[in-house]
Amino acid sequence: MKILSAEYNLDSPTIVAYASVVRIYNGDSSNILVTRKASGGTVIGSFMVPAGKVVYVEKDYTDTLDANANVKASKTAFSPMMSFALMSSADPVPTYTHSVSATDVDEGNSFTTTISTTNVDDGTNLYWELSGSGITSGDFSSGALTGTASISSNSATFSHTVDEDSTTEGTETITIKVYSDSGRTEQVGNTLSVNIADTSTAPPAGEWSSVFTGSNYMLAPVSTGELNSGDYTYECWIYPTGLGNASTDQWHAFLSRWKAGNYCFILEVHRDDRKLLLAWGDGNNYQGQFQTTNNIFSNNSWHHVALVRSGTSGKVYIDGVERVSVTIPNASSNNTLPVAIGAQADNLTGYNFVGRIHDVRMVNGSALYTSNFTPSTTPLTNVTNTKLLCCKDNDPTTTVVNRLAGTPYNGPITNYSSVTSTSVDPYTYNHFFNGSGDYLSMASSSDWNLDSGDFTLEAWIYRTSNPGWAGILGQWEYGNYNVNNSWVFESVGTTMSFYYCSTNGALYNADGPSAMSEDVWHHIATTKSGNTLNVWIDGVKGADHTIVGTIQTVSRQAFIGGQVAGGGWFSGYMTDLKLTKGQALYTGNFTPSTELTLTSDGSTSSNVKLMCMDRPTPTDYTKAPGTISSAGGSIDPYRATTGP
Repeated sequence: MKILSAEYNLDSPTIVAYASVVRIYNGDSSNILVTRKASGGTVIGSFMVPAGKVVYVEKDYTDTLDANANVKASKTAFSPMMSFALMSSADPVPTYTHSVSATDVDEGNSFTTTISTTNVDDGTNLYWELSGSGITSGDFSSGALTGTASISSNSATFSHTVDEDSTTEGTETITIKVYSDSGRTEQVGNTLSVNIADTSTAPPAGEWSSVFTGSNYMLAPVSTGELNSGDYTYECWIYPTGLGNASTDQWHAFLSRWKAGNYCFILEVHRDDRKLLLAWGDGNNYQGQFQTTNNIFSNNSWHHVALVRSGTSGKVYIDGVERVSVTIPNASSNNTLPVAIGAQADNLTGYNFVGRIHDVRMVNGSALYTSNFTPSTTPLTNVTNTKLLCCKDNDPTTTVVNRLAGTPYNGPITNYSSVTSTSVDPYTYNHFFNGSGDYLSMASSSDWNLDSGDFTLEAWIYRTSNPGWAGILGQWEYGNYNVNNSWVFESVGTTMSFYYCSTNGALYNADGPSAMSEDVWHHIATTKSGNTLNVWIDGVKGADHTIVGTIQTVSRQAFIGGQVAGGGWFSGYMTDLKLTKGQALYTGNFTPSTELTLTSDGSTSSNVKLMCMDRPTPTDYTKAPGTISSAGGSIDPYRATTGP
């Protein structure tokens, strides 16, 4: 081999001294893609040069090579002895070119990557990888950042749906790379980037939302001419939980004035397609409808919806983005059909909404939104021309209506079948347990031994039912107190209790100070100080219990949310579960912390053996003796500022 020219930097298309054979050296610390182009600029193909390696390539003397400044190229003498290393017509060079269906994608939507090849055999596996700052597996519905694509007819594709996670993250950039080896060290083809627009939103913190079960609803009466005439803005936050549930109706109406012969408007979510339907009339007759594309809404996520009429132009904004644009006529000024919240007004026993609704505001006389916007992170207020403002208090029928004008809305909101309100979660994330088989499990560990020394076990819980028993955390796999069980922290009906098996062969317990109500957040804790056991609810101590014998130890896994004697499923929401050994953190009544940390309330970080349920996915944890596994069903996270 003989070098015939100086080295050229390949930071721009270079002919390399009109060479037919080129020596290329990659002095970079990463693999670099080199692109070969014809004299006219047409891309012939590309190939990867590994970091720190030298390759030889044969090209037409007018062809150019392009990479970056760390890649050097020089003209090389040709020798038959080198032919094994040359990219010749007898040994065709594989080429890889990648493209993506969209470079800008909203959360909840999908993009497809296409790999186009030459000289690559059918059935060849390529290995893709997604990465980027802040990008995790939870950003995608598949839950995967790596995968495999197989070449067929010089092509392969793979697709991803971006999860709409209700977490405010700002715009993120996903980097897509493809490799020829499973270890993902030999990149092939070009690197792609996709920008993800953060469309996730969350309603204001510090308020309440109203719970709709699929059979309850609310009605607000309307006086002549109060709604649907002139410009208007109707908006609310919705948190659907029944999407995809075949036991519910196909359409879930959340805001409407809709009855045969009195058609004004209706807003509904489709159970399976997760799309929005807007239908409208002139106050008497049906006029038309519009359905969005599928997958606009996510289950167990908050979405802001606004129907705005300006002139005859009607628009619907979902999470601040325009999704519907239609012509809507004035409604009859004589129409007095009530506003239905959580149902269709013409079929109050069907098409009911399942989930939570928050901050319903109806303004007649103002088009508040005329272009895409960011939904308010502060509570909606009684602006001029407000006719209805509700579902934002501990009483869902409490309403603020036309207060500025000094006249009340035409009567009170009627609550049918007990629509209840729920306060917001005190923390960033919580997780939902369905009460029929959801739980988390953790392998056996000495960290679960509570037989000696002080400890504190605490969590925030929001129960949606009062079963006979429902486990929060414990080692209790069997149906009686025996050598296989140790302890369990659980609710029994409305009572919060800590049960333990004693080494004397008997069962004992300590109870909380009072009954717990449903659909309310409670801080719960149990402490052992010396030989005294206490259970606390919302910072108030229950009666002292003197431990009899010693708390029995077992070599068993621990469970969160159920699997207490093969049942005991917790129904509701749970967040910030923490076990501290060696410390009884509470000795007198206290105000529960609004944000648990490894050192909150005086705990020593090294004493914290478990801290979890405070991350976007239920199996993420701050501290644990091993892997936390999900079982039984789906445990769904959502933003705290969203409620329940």
